[in-house]
Amino acid sequence: MNKIVVNTHELDAVARRARRVQDGVEQVRGRATSSCGEVSVQVGADGRICELAISEDAVGLGSERMAELISQVHRAALAEADCAARAVRQELAEVPAVARVARTIETTLDVEEPSGRFEATSILHDPLLRRGY
Repeated sequence: MNKIVVNTHELDAVARRARRVQDGVEQVRGRATSSCGEVSVQVGADGRICELAISEDAVGLGSERMAELISQVHRAALAEADCAARAVRQELAEVPAVARVARTIETTLDVEEPSGRFEATSILHDPLLRRGY
């Protein structure tokens, strides 16, 4: 089994950088507006809606069309936020100690699941887990 060697100085530096990255991700916002401006949405990196604006012009669209429009705009805002959050998180991935740990985990760790076994790489590459869910 591979050993992960990280000294305390590296751990402290990683912890400080991780806190900065987390703070940065919490500040990330994605914004989108429908093509005719009826709906605008702002979301955080976690997908939560921070702002939702519906113009008076949208009132006549009907509930079904309005729901569809809000969903589309929300997805676009989320895509923008996700891209920005990935860029912020990349700073942490570039730390040598973090990269060593990630490589070691990726190549050596097996995780058991009630339905069977799967490789850790399936966890590391799951987009929902990378986004922090």
